[in-house]
Amino acid sequence: MNHASEPVLAARWDALAAVLVEYRDVLEQRMVDEAVPPALLARGFAQPLLALSEEAVIALELGGAQAQPPAQLPLELQQLYAAVGEACALPALSGVSEPTRALRRLETPRKRAQVEALAKLTPPLLQGALRVVEVGSGHGHLAREVAEQLDAPLLGLERDVAISARANDLENRGRLSFQAVDVLREGLMLNRGDCALGLHACGELGDTVVTAVAERAKSLLLVGCCLQKQRAEMRLSLNRERALAAELSFSSSLLALSNLTPRQQGNEASRAENVRAREHRMALHALLVQELGSLRFGAELDGIPRRAPLGEFSHMVEAAFRARSLVQPSANRVQQALSAATALHSRMRRCALPRLALGRALETFVLVDRALYLEQAGFEVHVGTAFPQEISARNLTLVARRLGSSASQ
Repeated sequence: MNHASEPVLAARWDALAAVLVEYRDVLEQRMVDEAVPPALLARGFAQPLLALSEEAVIALELGGAQAQPPAQLPLELQQLYAAVGEACALPALSGVSEPTRALRRLETPRKRAQVEALAKLTPPLLQGALRVVEVGSGHGHLAREVAEQLDAPLLGLERDVAISARANDLENRGRLSFQAVDVLREGLMLNRGDCALGLHACGELGDTVVTAVAERAKSLLLVGCCLQKQRAEMRLSLNRERALAAELSFSSSLLALSNLTPRQQGNEASRAENVRAREHRMALHALLVQELGSLRFGAELDGIPRRAPLGEFSHMVEAAFRARSLVQPSANRVQQALSAATALHSRMRRCALPRLALGRALETFVLVDRALYLEQAGFEVHVGTAFPQEISARNLTLVARRLGSSASQ
């Protein structure tokens, strides 16, 4: 891994903080109905965004933080993309190659690619490790991959009792075991000489692992996910003094923005199919509101299959109204609702473009915030991507090893 060109963590933390503070109004104001967010109007972003062609919108959606905005966008918006792109540019820590083994039981090709990419990063972290602890181990695919590289005990911690039981039922070699533990409720006690692992440790769990490692452990390999999953209303920076100076804290609703990463091919459907599914949900919601008076968005799917929005809209409407014992709407009403939802969603996608870029900045900020905390605790730290976003959109990775660490520490 070549990290010679990687910016100093503190400087990257400051750059990301500056972007998030400068555009906090854009970040916080989400378009939820026909009204364009005031921040976009005040900054002169709204009309240029709404005038973008579908081709330009798709390019900006897929490009995210590294997108090249078209020249027709205002200078300030060009500068936003430039600042986000520079602050979010991270090195590739590992490469994805052809699979070296068959799929394990309950393992998907995407999971195998992630596990093999992460395994390439572990050898320096495992040197002298007295124990390896994977937090949020799921079915134990990463644990099994790493267990083949060492003789030390490897413990997988998983909150879900059923999943932990299945992990123990799968083939386990050597000193590999899994326990059902709710780390957020029961705490995480690591020992000196431990190497901690976390593949898609969600939200608060990622922060918990980082602080536990900083206190006692030897090394860490962490890929975060679902930053909004936290018990507190706001996520506070681990670097409290720096964050107070910048007034940086983020609510769960804002942290959820980091999960929105459009890709040409998602885990279950293509980008175009997901766009159409969103339009179907919006149209169905509008039809149900006409009948019920009010309805929380998301509740339109109650009583119908989760994948219904990917199918024919008329079939989805029929199932939703039947589930609620409502009189079926006319074909004309159904078509009108779909046309209105398609037009509204088109405007929403355009107005959401700056927030998509800022969402990656927010996700990168959390990564760098954790990394800087460990660096200040005496760790050698690297941040980057362990695998391409085509494998998983949540690919930001933290690699840390305590300076001067040894098996006896």
